Amino acid sequence: MIVFPAEATWASLDPSRLFAEPWTEFRHRQLGTFLHELARSASAPVQLRAVGSSDEGRALWTLAFGNPAGRRVLVWARQHGNEPDCQAGLALALDAILHRSGDPVAEFLLERLSFLVFPMVNPDGVARFTRENAQGIDLNRDAVALSTPEARALYALKESFDPEFCFNLHDMSPRKSRADGHLVSLAFQAGPFEEGDTDNATRLKAKQVVVRMAEACRPWAPENLARYRADYMHRAFGDSMMRWGVSSILIEAGGWFDDKGGDDFVRRLFALAFLKGLHAVAAGEDAPPDPAAYEAIPLDSDGRWADLLVRNGYVQAGSGHPHFRADLHIDRIDTAEPPKRFVRPVGRIVSIGDLEDTRGKETVDASELLLTPGLVLFAPWLRLDGREGAEAAMQLLRAGITTVAVGAGPFPTEEARYEWRNEAAALDVSPNVVAFELVEDLDLVRARHGLTDLAGYLVRGLTIDRASLLRLIQLFHPAGMLPPDSAIEDRVGLDLFYIPSPSPSSAQVRIHLSRRSEATPRRPIDERAVRQFCSDFLRHPGQVSLCCDGRDGVFTDLPVLVDVCGLEPGPVPPDFLGQVLRATKGSHPSALAATITMLTRRPAGSLQLAQRGVVEREAVADLAGFPRVDGAQWSESAYIGVAPRLVVLNGTVAVDATRGIGRAVPGKRLLAAEPRR
Repeated sequence: MIVFPAEATWASLDPSRLFAEPWTEFRHRQLGTFLHELARSASAPVQLRAVGSSDEGRALWTLAFGNPAGRRVLVWARQHGNEPDCQAGLALALDAILHRSGDPVAEFLLERLSFLVFPMVNPDGVARFTRENAQGIDLNRDAVALSTPEARALYALKESFDPEFCFNLHDMSPRKSRADGHLVSLAFQAGPFEEGDTDNATRLKAKQVVVRMAEACRPWAPENLARYRADYMHRAFGDSMMRWGVSSILIEAGGWFDDKGGDDFVRRLFALAFLKGLHAVAAGEDAPPDPAAYEAIPLDSDGRWADLLVRNGYVQAGSGHPHFRADLHIDRIDTAEPPKRFVRPVGRIVSIGDLEDTRGKETVDASELLLTPGLVLFAPWLRLDGREGAEAAMQLLRAGITTVAVGAGPFPTEEARYEWRNEAAALDVSPNVVAFELVEDLDLVRARHGLTDLAGYLVRGLTIDRASLLRLIQLFHPAGMLPPDSAIEDRVGLDLFYIPSPSPSSAQVRIHLSRRSEATPRRPIDERAVRQFCSDFLRHPGQVSLCCDGRDGVFTDLPVLVDVCGLEPGPVPPDFLGQVLRATKGSHPSALAATITMLTRRPAGSLQLAQRGVVEREAVADLAGFPRVDGAQWSESAYIGVAPRLVVLNGTVAVDATRGIGRAVPGKRLLAAEPRR
């Protein structure tokens, strides 16, 4: 019998060699390329065929190879479209078996086993990066009803192949723990075949294979292996296989620490376990000597680790209320963003408060920091493409700015806009970017209402006279009037953001006011044109918001406020903003709270960036941590010229001055207006 060389196998496994892109991008097309190349260059005969098609017509590929007279093993993966790690582990194992001519273990498996592999059961769900298929059905709950073409194909393979063993490959939460608190990297299960934890010969064989897999993986993860906790479910394929007389073995990919190998460590461990499981079947190591060995593998638990745990910070939540002391539990979730072929990590705040019992894969001590929402920069002139853009992006992150609103276009045709949108969506940009389409006047917006694929329209380069400005403020903010001795000049810069919506009651207009620049020609506009535009597309004044640009005594020189509205590069004299802000906002609070409130917690109808700019449960995890000034009260003057010590973008630490971290974390391209929660 060939002894399984665990150390040599571990050293040979390299997920990045097989697929250079993130495995979240391994879709049906990439699978077809991989399988055809594998079949073409395999060291043994391989039969590649489609056994049907998905609900949306994607081919359901299978691989058959090995010795037809050997023990029959059925393998399936990616039954859930948002579980890419099991796909990576399977690809590594297939490469090890079929691309190592002369390797004694590979030859042993090919001689002793007959393989039938269904590597992507749910290609429609993979395209969407969703658990369910295109019909919205969980394929692992369709083993009885067989309502889906994918489930019918898997059942037909079981019927025609008549396997003795099956391997059911999945991902689970990368944050699950065992009862002893250790993070789970892999979980195994010899699934039940009926209600209650009873055994028969079929299940005992599966249990012994699990024991062998755990033994092989223990040197690399001695405290991170578990038994998967799940009750019998007759609709699930794994339990059904056991009920149908097939020894069913479940492998679930879990989580690991980013600074110790992260997801690739889990994928290598997954492939190692799977290969050892196959070796155990081929070598006849499934004879059950002692059932207690299976029970000795610790169960997983309901405990959860945080992807990022920020401890003991003073949280200024963006609501205008006083700051408070709290821990933050942040998790990163892979989600499909428009266009659907791109998957991006989104960090969410899971819980806030005293999280003494929570463990973090990464932990940051924020005991001396004031934590604020990441700042939003309105900079329509800014470009973040290319090398210069990457350098500028890092400067923005170091200033605590995590979302930037930029301009794009104007586009001569709809095709040009669509092409730019697709190219921009594929770029990894720091920080997050909201793109508006630049147009020259309100008439163009009126003519093309709703046609943009971007977040909205931006009309720049307008001016409005002082009297019209006062009437606009009174119209949209009846309680606020500029004082009679206002120092606002006769003409004021005006830039209009329009965020279209299918419903006039949810469209938004945001009017930016800025000091008129003599260097930039502007076109005069009367408030009647703005009022007419608003009446065309809106239903009530609350859908319009006013904001102001520049620096004044309230916003003096904070690093988070450099060109905060960014309509024109360069500073703005101090008189302008104070007058308008006090007229529209009432008495001003301290500078940082005022900034956060104005930029993020806006009145109904203003621009919202999917809960950016707040620190609350389920909000996007974009944070800036400033050195905290001693004392219960703090003022704007204490933060003049102070840069943040910590910046978190989408749940990932981008800047941590204490630990010397400064990484260009990929942001998101928010190219369409995101719905309100």
